[in-house]
Amino acid sequence: MSLRRQLCIGLLSVLAATLNAAPAAVAKSQDKGKEVETTTTVIAMEALTVNIFRSNYGRGKVEVIMSLDVPNFSLRERALQSMPRLRAAYVQTLTRTVYDLPPRTPPNIGMLSESLQHATNQVLGRPGAKVLLGSVVVN
Repeated sequence: MSLRRQLCIGLLSVLAATLNAAPAAVAKSQDKGKEVETTTTVIAMEALTVNIFRSNYGRGKVEVIMSLDVPNFSLRERALQSMPRLRAAYVQTLTRTVYDLPPRTPPNIGMLSESLQHATNQVLGRPGAKVLLGSVVVN
């Protein structure tokens, strides 16, 4: 058999096993008679991209992938409503942090995290939302 055919058969068998197991898991949760609540406290955000400047010309860019962990329901609603203001504050904070960053020097992640957390608390009006940095990519 060719490698392509073996991969297709393997993929199909994994899919079949997954589809067969899914109805059983649903049935078990219905048999118990309990409602399963799945509330997520994490708000995923789109990637933030900012240019790095050096002497008034672009030297590269920084991309930050992050999310917010907001366990308080009312604060989570406020964060969702304030998302444009949060993104603007994050871009401003990120620009200020990486402005005039020397070539081949990574940004200080600890300082960046603290700055983004401070911006979050300022926009939301109180602490309670935690900034979760996924990745910081410098190009």
